Amino acid sequence: MRGRPSKYLEMLRDKEVARWYGQVSQGSRKTAKVYLRRLGYACDRYHTTPRAVAKLDRKGIRDFMVDMVNDMDAKGNAGGYIESALKAVKSWLRFNLRPVGEIRVKIPRLNETPTIADEVVPAKEELARILAAKDIRAKVAVALVAFTSVRPEVVGSSTDGLRLRDLPELGWDQGTKKASFGVVPALVRVRTPISKLGHEYLTFLNAQGCEFVKQYLEMRMRAGERLTPESAVLTQKYATQIQERPKFKDTVSKRRGDLITVENVRDLIRSAIRGAGFRWRPYILRRYFDHNMLLNATARGVVSRDFVVFWMGHAGDMEHVYTLHKSIPQETVEAMRGQYADASQRYLETGGGGSVTKDTVLSIIRTELLVRSGYGKEEVEKMGDLSALPEEEIDRMIDAKWEEKLGVNGGTRVVSREEAKALMEKGWDFVNWWNDARTEAIMRPARATPTAR
Repeated sequence: MRGRPSKYLEMLRDKEVARWYGQVSQGSRKTAKVYLRRLGYACDRYHTTPRAVAKLDRKGIRDFMVDMVNDMDAKGNAGGYIESALKAVKSWLRFNLRPVGEIRVKIPRLNETPTIADEVVPAKEELARILAAKDIRAKVAVALVAFTSVRPEVVGSSTDGLRLRDLPELGWDQGTKKASFGVVPALVRVRTPISKLGHEYLTFLNAQGCEFVKQYLEMRMRAGERLTPESAVLTQKYATQIQERPKFKDTVSKRRGDLITVENVRDLIRSAIRGAGFRWRPYILRRYFDHNMLLNATARGVVSRDFVVFWMGHAGDMEHVYTLHKSIPQETVEAMRGQYADASQRYLETGGGGSVTKDTVLSIIRTELLVRSGYGKEEVEKMGDLSALPEEEIDRMIDAKWEEKLGVNGGTRVVSREEAKALMEKGWDFVNWWNDARTEAIMRPARATPTAR
């Protein structure tokens, strides 16, 4: 079913299929292409045509869909994959005014995701290995997805994609063949036409990613390309194949123009991942951003959850403001930039553009002290940014844990041996010795005797 799109383009010779394809394209060209492939696959599988499927009666439609589900299930296809194929067929049938609303076909394992069930989000060290790819285009593709959270189809889709004007703080000099960013982290605008959810949003690219983009653009200028605001950020031209030719097919080498296809973006990322010795899907890089920013950084209070949701292109309060007013106040943009810079340095960058800060070191030291005092690692993680806490608060928490271990609570006091004797005469209870020399003792007020009821 993952056949080449061109295999099914012949179906568009049928005027009805072309009309249906055009209507689906009004919502999403990508969806239209996928639906065309999957309808074509279904017709090939059962030796029929779209026209013949559209003429089936209610029972015929039900049997066709049930057979599809059963066959794909037997092949081991995931439930979500089967559902997607069924959606394509239903779309074609609805276009032909066929009754599909009342037909219910159960899809097995619909909520299971076997492809990603055992997929672990890369650690920083593993991402560093992926970014060690020799092809500069692969570095740029990996950095854009992992550090900004944009989808591969935002980077390029053969008809559109990120362009230099979408990086408003980027500048270049054609004479000196130099490129630079006026501000880092740099703003990235994802325009409505390349946004999957159909609305424009903003995100940022960190210092490490900016350096890769800078190197790539300077290489392109040295190779003779004249950059303009409409130039694609990632192109099929001027690729530096320093490494051995990847095993993955370069799906755009036969295409015209400088716009890269989403298939080639994925291939570049996949080749870098495979070259590092991993078997992950390209989409794992977006999960890297999600895991580190939406879970780790927000949980520790480093960045606002609303900001991260907005950077990922999801609907939320920030997206509503941006869509309503077509802009975000500059002070809010700078607040976002500041939080992104801090969170990125802590949780995203692999060392190729960032450095370990004093706060990071302090946080590591304090974490170790608290763990040694008896706090669990999960308990410490929930405390947020330890470097922001006053030293007195850290001392208090350490003392509290030691007192808890010794049974010091409920108004207890640590007193000298002599004072302990005096307190015992006043009704205080002895708890434990405070030190091995037994020169100080832990005392607490005597517990009241319960009264009978």
